[in-house]
Amino acid sequence: MNTKWSAHIRLSLVMLLQYTVWGLCLPVLARYLQDKPGEGGLWLQPPGMRAS
Repeated sequence: MNTKWSAHIRLSLVMLLQYTVWGLCLPVLARYLQDKPGEGGLWLQPPGMRAS
């Protein structure tokens, strides 16, 4: 085996990094999308969930 990392090890690390970044970003993004505009969000909610 070479002293260089094999392709599957490098791809595994990239996938782990990708899931880590998504895991950090999604809760922040979800809150931003669901907050009211007066609170700094976009107030996007599924149909039927929006209060009048």
